[in-house]
Amino acid sequence: MKSAVCGLRSAVIIAICLLAFGLRVFYLGAQSLWYDEGLSVYLASLPPLATIQVSAITDHPPLYALLLGAWMQVAGRSEFAIRFLSLWWGVLAVALTWRVGRELLTDAIGAVGALLMAASALAVWYAQEARGYSLLLALTLIATWAFIRLCHCHSAQRTPAAKQRTGCERSEESLSRKAETLRRFAAQGDRWAWAALVVSGIAALYTHYYAALTLLALNLAFFAVLACRIYHASPLRVTHYGIRNTQYAIRFYLSQLVILAGFAPWLPAAIRQATTNATYFPGRVGWQTVVGDTLRAFATGDVASTTIATVALSVMSVLAALGALAEQPGTTRLNRVIATLLVAAPVAAMAVIAWNKPKFASRYLIEALPAFYLLVGAGFTAADRQRISGWALFVLRALVIVGAIILVITSALSLRATYFDPARQRPDARGVAAYIAANEQRGDVIVLLGGYQSPAFGFYYHGENPIAPMPEGVMPPAQSPLDYRAARQLEETARGHGRLWLALWQRELADPTDVVLSELLEKSRRLGVGQDFHDMRLLLFDLQDHKPLGDGPQHPMDVRFTEPIALAGYDLSATSCAPGESLDLALYWRASGRIAGNYVVFTHLLAPDGRMVAGSDHIAGADSYPASLWTEGALVRNTFTLRVPPDASPGTFTIQVGLYDSQGRLKLADGADRTLLAEIVVK
Repeated sequence: MKSAVCGLRSAVIIAICLLAFGLRVFYLGAQSLWYDEGLSVYLASLPPLATIQVSAITDHPPLYALLLGAWMQVAGRSEFAIRFLSLWWGVLAVALTWRVGRELLTDAIGAVGALLMAASALAVWYAQEARGYSLLLALTLIATWAFIRLCHCHSAQRTPAAKQRTGCERSEESLSRKAETLRRFAAQGDRWAWAALVVSGIAALYTHYYAALTLLALNLAFFAVLACRIYHASPLRVTHYGIRNTQYAIRFYLSQLVILAGFAPWLPAAIRQATTNATYFPGRVGWQTVVGDTLRAFATGDVASTTIATVALSVMSVLAALGALAEQPGTTRLNRVIATLLVAAPVAAMAVIAWNKPKFASRYLIEALPAFYLLVGAGFTAADRQRISGWALFVLRALVIVGAIILVITSALSLRATYFDPARQRPDARGVAAYIAANEQRGDVIVLLGGYQSPAFGFYYHGENPIAPMPEGVMPPAQSPLDYRAARQLEETARGHGRLWLALWQRELADPTDVVLSELLEKSRRLGVGQDFHDMRLLLFDLQDHKPLGDGPQHPMDVRFTEPIALAGYDLSATSCAPGESLDLALYWRASGRIAGNYVVFTHLLAPDGRMVAGSDHIAGADSYPASLWTEGALVRNTFTLRVPPDASPGTFTIQVGLYDSQGRLKLADGADRTLLAEIVVK
């Protein structure tokens, strides 16, 4: 009977892993590599020492890129081959989810959690991406399993009867014999668990910095284990925790010190990236966003129906809460607390991090996904194990049945969107490169805006025309994007070329004030491009007889404010107009030092009697590039449109401009709070 049960269990787990493999291998190479994956391939293609050196200036440690480099030497450089490494780790993570669930909770819960992991759209997506998230999942699961083994936090189902605390006192002689047997039994397994925890912990940190969130959760879990052992300690009672508390503490914290020592050589790079990483934006990310986005991604992925997504999120949240709180045979309260900490601690820590460093995506918490699914699995299995009857039991069973149906529907919709929905596809660098290769002419130049597209674009483009990344570098330059000085660089790039291809992706990040695109649209002739590309734009410009790019303001000025910022000049489309017509105005701001605040520009059109008849306000710079991020020497252009009222009487109108924030208008150096810019004759 026992062998039949074991065989059935093995068959179920193999079937779940085969399902996971099938869902992850399907359409594996269909989509183009995008920026993140291009960066991985670029790093993996370097010599190992160079991979380590360049990784130090990116936002990820080097382990995944090193493994990918070795893998590519064997498997090749196709999209399928490159992504297959992530697929392998993704399938392993499914099997490890079952193992952790079996050790920590029950066989049934582990199987349900593994099934949810296998069909999770979030897990499938990152198992089909050439980044280290699947590797991170597998490594943190190994660390969690090793923690359970090291601390002997087995579920009641997994604990031999002689090791369970029954509540009855045994003789001191019996306790001594059984404790000695248990110590001998555990010694060898403890050594392997200790080694697995150390190696997987170090490897996880060298894969992604947020592996530290799982290590934090394990430390909190250890405090819970220690507190439970102290509470239940008795000289005449055998607990199922085994070895004395001091030995547990020594072993566990020795493992943490070794992990820290193993990561110490990379710690300076990690600290430097945490303090200077240029991909962070100003502002705040609230805990509601972190918790809401994480649970939504865990529970539903991206599905077409908002109603179904909301229902699925609610059902899975209720099931996870039920799994964490409900008593049921085969689990202990401590083990459910550990599973809850593996979800709650990373989410709470991420909320604190995102508040201070406002860059967040749900994938940063993917390491908490298996524990969440195990809690949902515990909620599924809890329905028939509660001491309730009547309508309450009926409601609980109905919740489980409806929840299962909703999750099947949601998973199917989300997986379909992952594979086939154009809105969910990765940016099509492959299509852009292929179109340029098929339609380019000798003497063209290709401008990539931003330049960090270069690794992904260069993976596909093998033509002879030069590529000009703007700005250069492999990381998105959120705190040092292009300003108007880039227009002069664009003029140098265009010189000597007949046509210019402009590939746009995340324009608001690389060129938040639209210097490159606006200069080309205003001063050269746009040609047609006969194809659209998902999440990317491709434009073509004729440079024959184009006007000079980056020739600066039409009307230079030097109006200084009390902050290190000056109005360096302006462009004006006309000095006379008719009622109802619009005027295009561009203002040029120069930073002479670090600016403390963020300001809004006001532009007013004043009637002859001094009344404001039109106005346009705009943040100085852009939302992602406010004045506080400008570096010394930055030249920033903002554009405005002022519409003369249709009923305006003829006369001489005046444009006034200035800056303000929540404290009021910023003073000029001469004490005024505005400057008069130009006179407009309304005919």
